[in-house]
Amino acid sequence: MSLLDRLLLKEIAAGRPALYSTDPFEKPDFYRRWFLPLRYALARRYLKHKEALLAFYRLSGKPPLSGELFFADLYHELGGKQLKTNTFWGGSTIDRGGKTYFIPALTIFDLLWQKKIIWPLFLLFLIISAFFLHHTLIARSLDAVFAHELVNFCDLAHKESGLNETKAHLALEKKASSELKAQLEETETLLKLTKERILKPFATSEKIYWAMEAFLRAIENHAEGAKVTELGYNLNNELENSGIGYYVDNKSFSAPCLTMLPLPLETRRELAKSLTATSDHPLKKLCHTTMVIPYRVAARSVYTYDKRSYPLQYLYRIDRLPIAEGALGLTVHGAYGAQIYEERIRAYILEVILPLLSADGASILNQLGGMSYPYTDDLLAKVYEEWLTKQLGAKEDLVKLFELFNNWQKVRADNDLIGERKILGAGHRLGTLEQKETPKTVDLTLLKPLEDILAKCTAYHELTHLINKDAGLPPLQDALLKAIPAPYRRVAHDELTAYLTGMIYTTESIPVMLPHLAAFGLNQTRNGGEAEHYTARIIFATLADFMGTEEAEGNTKENKPLADDQTIITTLERFLLLTPNEQGQFLQQCYLKLFGEKVRIIKAPTKIIL
Repeated sequence: MSLLDRLLLKEIAAGRPALYSTDPFEKPDFYRRWFLPLRYALARRYLKHKEALLAFYRLSGKPPLSGELFFADLYHELGGKQLKTNTFWGGSTIDRGGKTYFIPALTIFDLLWQKKIIWPLFLLFLIISAFFLHHTLIARSLDAVFAHELVNFCDLAHKESGLNETKAHLALEKKASSELKAQLEETETLLKLTKERILKPFATSEKIYWAMEAFLRAIENHAEGAKVTELGYNLNNELENSGIGYYVDNKSFSAPCLTMLPLPLETRRELAKSLTATSDHPLKKLCHTTMVIPYRVAARSVYTYDKRSYPLQYLYRIDRLPIAEGALGLTVHGAYGAQIYEERIRAYILEVILPLLSADGASILNQLGGMSYPYTDDLLAKVYEEWLTKQLGAKEDLVKLFELFNNWQKVRADNDLIGERKILGAGHRLGTLEQKETPKTVDLTLLKPLEDILAKCTAYHELTHLINKDAGLPPLQDALLKAIPAPYRRVAHDELTAYLTGMIYTTESIPVMLPHLAAFGLNQTRNGGEAEHYTARIIFATLADFMGTEEAEGNTKENKPLADDQTIITTLERFLLLTPNEQGQFLQQCYLKLFGEKVRIIKAPTKIIL
């Protein structure tokens, strides 16, 4: 029974429908207690049923002899049932012409259409809709500010700097250029307007407004990188305190002012040659410029250690600048907590893990280590395949993942982001997949379980850096500290605790993170130039000692503080063949031997999704 018919049954039960004349049920005004649009619907519905009955009477030649019989026919036309008693669901009965009719009770949904109820509800709906619309418009406005306006502001500031340097150079040469003057005025105007657009959404939030204004002023005045970075941290802290889910990272560069001139490259080269003999020329001094990389805060979480709270932000990049970032997470002094870069984690899966399963893919050992290890690459491909299958849950999902990877490569190639590689369609262990039409976009949700594992490992890694700042570094053996060059000693010590803690707390990440660490140890270009190089070599030397790698290779056990390349490769190969439980135990023993204490107990939080 429809809503209108239920309401009409209730109405006609209290009245007397007329067969051969107009009755009140045909007029909208009769239904005044109902919501205005519903009144007309009820009147039209009644007329429809009445006309249907009259047409039936004309065709059959058997009109009802009394109003009670017409009521009975109308009652059945509306879907009612003649009953002698009430039903479980409630309602009422009426007697007409010696018969008892059941009138069903109106439901809560039916009663909502009464004008005393529907109008307040409608008003509440408008208020809630306006609230969400307001927040949607604010979100779009903030997206535009951080993803576009901030980036554009930096570009204009850089251009203005180059134009001013050109103007100063021409003045020095006693030359003038009306075109240069017009360009400079236009750029300054655009810079001012862009700054106003950036600040406008924060007009009601004084702290954020002035933090953003100071940040923009430093960029506009080409302050040194340290100053811009400090103001960026202040801005991020204010955004966090206000619950606004955005984060800014700045990259500041210093270069000879000559390189910033808006002139063709050949012209700048000729000008540089002419200035070679002049040591104090203004164009030879250093100029500063800044580029801002904006992020949206996808989630926040707070971990606990020793009754102290340590916040983390999970960030997703929203600009389209052609700048590639490498770190999966970052902890910076002065910044709010630690940052986990989710788009970099996704890129790591797509660019480091999945290519190894392709026909000509190189492992991270080759990409970062700079050397070819065919047997290790084959083993690593098998380990990755097993790891992916386990995390995704089924072999079929691995095939889907590889198809996703193919499509992603095609989309990137079609968008001219990278040149198309020979990976497409040829599976290293999955066979050749059918070539399909390149999609316009690729659904990467299948990567979510893999991203969560690496994000968790990265989170514990970065948390360890935060905890080390407060609680201090756990003591490391003197022989190991002395094996690290002094400039990298503190950072390598810090990274040593962070890498081990991350893998111990997320043993499911070991098949990915340990080869990643091995690549740092094998990279000859980083030998003596990166703290992670020494971190990796210490970890693999300690693992080799536990696993007896040296004896297995026929060498004398020497307890070297730093593993060499062959020890790293051999230990990695043997370690990856262990069960996850054995891997976790070896890493805990490694931590205990290096620092003389067990890994610190960190309480995991509930992740807050924004």
